[in-house]
Amino acid sequence: MSIISEIARIEEACFTDAWSESSLEDTFKHEHNHLLAVFDDGSTADDFVFQGNEKLAGYLIFSENSGEAELLRIAVDPEMRRQGFGGKLMEHFICSLEFMNSDKVTLEVREGNEAAINLYTIYGFEKIGVRKDYYFDPHEDAVIMQRPIAKNADQLDLL
Repeated sequence: MSIISEIARIEEACFTDAWSESSLEDTFKHEHNHLLAVFDDGSTADDFVFQGNEKLAGYLIFSENSGEAELLRIAVDPEMRRQGFGGKLMEHFICSLEFMNSDKVTLEVREGNEAAINLYTIYGFEKIGVRKDYYFDPHEDAVIMQRPIAKNADQLDLL
């Protein structure tokens, strides 16, 4: 099974608005879109650079362009939740943005998704707005969250 098929399988299990395999393939045709993955052994990988024998535990899809990033999707296989995989993805994500010299990252989350909002808050995101009736099935507002990306001191020494 391909990594895209595995992501689509997790999408179906996690989201009422799951992205299809073809939508996922289209997403990754754009160079500003990126994939981070975490596997059942706790290892992580970037942009389709995988060892091959691990089972996909979760993924994070983001866009980065001209110093601004947007977290598009994050999901952990329902059978592998509560094992720290979401946190591993967030840590890898923030480090990737520091490396890319991004200034800030924004995301949208369902107002009722307390688990996700709590995760984002732990990683320094703050609510900056609301989009009324943004989601369907069920109807729900979107909370817009954002955080600045601190420049890594080691990187600054290299400049």
